[in-house]
Amino acid sequence: MSKTLDFDVFDAFRKAGTPEPEARKAAEQLAQDSGSLRGDIAAIRIDIAVIKDRLTTDRWIFGFFFAVQLATLAAVFFHR
Repeated sequence: MSKTLDFDVFDAFRKAGTPEPEARKAAEQLAQDSGSLRGDIAAIRIDIAVIKDRLTTDRWIFGFFFAVQLATLAAVFFHR
């Protein structure tokens, strides 16, 4: 796994008074962590899409059964 260095973050650490080796290590770690976060966010988006699809299906099923129940209720009360 290659480590990349974000120079803006490195410069911010240096301006805050962090010694150079520690600033370099912290900037590399932040760059590495942000890469893994992007993968996690992509996985969460996929999970949300699956949940939305499932909710749409469940909504149709609920609507169908509600209509059947209303038809049954109407048939019972309005039967001559």
